[in-house]
Amino acid sequence: MKFLEEIFWRPNGIVPSPINLILPDAARPKINRVVKYLNLEPEPGCNCYLTELPNGKVIGDARLVSTSDNIVIGNIQFLYGAVDQESHWILKQRLFRTPRHISGSIVMLAASNAENYYHWLFDSLPRLQLLKNAGYDLNAIDGYLLDKSKNSFQFQSLALLGIKESKLFHCSKWVVVHCDRLILPSMPGPLGYPPRWICNFLREQFRPGPQPHPHRKIYISREKARGRKITNEIDILQHLISCGYEIHHTEKLTFTQQVELFSSAKEIISAHGAGMSNIVFAQPGAKILELGSRLHNNLSFRTIATNSDLQYEHLYLESAPGSDGVETRFANIVANPEEFRLKLAEFSQ
Repeated sequence: MKFLEEIFWRPNGIVPSPINLILPDAARPKINRVVKYLNLEPEPGCNCYLTELPNGKVIGDARLVSTSDNIVIGNIQFLYGAVDQESHWILKQRLFRTPRHISGSIVMLAASNAENYYHWLFDSLPRLQLLKNAGYDLNAIDGYLLDKSKNSFQFQSLALLGIKESKLFHCSKWVVVHCDRLILPSMPGPLGYPPRWICNFLREQFRPGPQPHPHRKIYISREKARGRKITNEIDILQHLISCGYEIHHTEKLTFTQQVELFSSAKEIISAHGAGMSNIVFAQPGAKILELGSRLHNNLSFRTIATNSDLQYEHLYLESAPGSDGVETRFANIVANPEEFRLKLAEFSQ
């Protein structure tokens, strides 16, 4: 029976936050309590924390964390598809999950949706700074837990921080990872509103040394993206090229190439999407023009631009024909060529 309970994992209760596991509980063995809880404030008003859990578990693809007796701990990952921890869909699943043990001190680095470039930069990597703020030596950590994806930008960015691939472990939908000592940095900031300290961290870590004078004018195409494309992009590309803009697809570039490209740009134009995350590497004063749907008013890149001292502007585009029934944030958009030319003339002044 114990074996079946292990491979068909299910929760044995929920607590709102790791802090709820600090106080002694007669019904809970000491081994399932948090042994360390540190309040961190990387910048005034930005409340973060770090906690350690002996014999902790990570359930599935880095979405949920539990104690060894399967008490799910909230306030660690952002929730998608649920308004609160108790109603999360994953808690209702009875999937076959193979137990896997990882010895030593293991850091939960992956955030929900960390396979996405934006969320990797702003939700996962800053957790390393929280570790440092809490007094940890990254070299002394035995391993780092990532999501199931194995994207090159993850390995490349971690290598630049001195973290070897041999220390990386991947979660899986079909696995429950058991850790001797699970170290849990909190999420580094509000979802979609990266605070200034995160922007500073990314620039300082990945844009070191003297910077070239920003001189390039670049346009980031979403031609190869699954959604949120400008369907008539061809109608504006020739004008962009005639105005001196380089056309780039960030998915074709290494992580270092993306950092170098954006740090050398004085003007950046892009439709809303993960590739635009790289504006964080642009130098102060660079001009940003975001192209986005009138129906999807996401403020992430406006926030990044503000906290990176960039000049930000936005041009709203209409939904493309055939977008009915498509989720708003993924719907394709269409540019009005004349409106775009007028905006570009104003933007480039």
